[in-house]
Parts: sequence; structure tokens; C-alpha cells
Amino acid sequence: MSRDDICDTGVMQPAGGQRRREARRQHILSCAAETFLRDGYRRATMEHLAAAAGVSKQTLYNYFSDKDELFASLLEMYHDEYALGEIVAAFEQIGQGDSQEAVLTAARSLFRYASTADIVAKARLIIEVGREAPELIDALRRRFFLRAVEAVGHAVEAGVAAGRIRTVDGEAAAYCLLSIAAAHALLQPTHSEAFAERFSTERLAQVLADVLGQGLIAKN
Repeated sequence: MSRDDICDTGVMQPAGGQRRREARRQHILSCAAETFLRDGYRRATMEHLAAAAGVSKQTLYNYFSDKDELFASLLEMYHDEYALGEIVAAFEQIGQGDSQEAVLTAARSLFRYASTADIVAKARLIIEVGREAPELIDALRRRFFLRAVEAVGHAVEAGVAAGRIRTVDGEAAAYCLLSIAAAHALLQPTHSEAFAERFSTERLAQVLADVLGQGLIAKN
């Protein structure tokens, strides 16, 4: 048994072993993402996932108890808590100072969140796997997407309570906004360079901020 194998079992942690273990875990997850997208969830067995990562099946089980845990860990890796925090913080600033600028900051944060490679990868994985394992995806949707909806929704509701945002269903508003981000993330891989330049994130953020801040109906 090699020192790395001993480290994987948790029996011994040599110097630098934790860093090597985490690096190997990240490698396994990256390879698993490619395998799930290529082969689908059901065909991607633990044996196939181990082979794709270049590790033994036993080593794979040392990291993940089963395929569901591996997939959940993959989505956790792609869940950008920092970017989500930026969105929440931006909505919390609405009504404090320049409200329209705060709305623009929130819109920019939303599209920046949707434009990260990790969020794009997560959206693709959920769509691909959702057709084969709807029960798993439903559980993970509650764990990740609804957590984001709740965080943004609370920020909106706090703005309503403080009189900075007009009365609105905060949870539904957050769902709509994050759904826009999710749709943007899903469409990005299909965009040509010219299309992406035409519908730049800054242009989209400016328009969304205008609609959110000023409304769509002309004021007479």
C-alpha cells in the first residue's frame, strides 16, 4: 500500500497528505463532470468514474460512499457562495443612497454570477442528469437552488420591510431573477463570439436594472 493509499483510508496523514487528498478529490470530481455529461448519469457507474479519474474503485469509495454523494459533491464544488453573496449584498443596498445604482450593481452581480464557468457547468449537469435521475435532482435543487432563492428573497423582503422596495413577493421575485441567471448560464455555451458581444453581460445588466428600477410601463 502506498502512502497516498494510506492517506485515502484515513488511517494515516503524512506531511502534505491532506493537500494531496484534496487535490485528488478535485481531480476525481472534474473527471466525473466530464463523464456524467458524456455518458449520462445511469451509464456512469462508479467503475467508469474511477477509470476516468485514473484511480481504483476502492480509492473512489474512500472519497465518496456512492454515486449520489459524488454528484452532490460535484454540485457543491460548483456552488459559488461568494458570487451569491455579492447578489444578496447588492439587493441589501437598494434604498441606501442611489437606489438605481444599487439595482444596477445587483443586476451586474446576477449576470456575473451566471457567467462563471462553474455555474455554467452546474446548469448543464443538472439538465443532463435531471432527465435520468429526477428524484436526485429534486433533492439537490432544494439543497442548492432554493438556498440561493431564500437568500436573495430574504434580502428583497428586508428591503420591502424597510420601505426601500415596493411590496412584492420576495421569494417569487428571487426565483424569477435567479431563473434569468440560470437561463443565461445554459445558453452561454451556444453563443458565438459575435452573439456574446452583441448581448454582453453589461448590456443585459443595464436593461434589467432599468426594468427593475423604472418598470416597463410608460409613465404618462
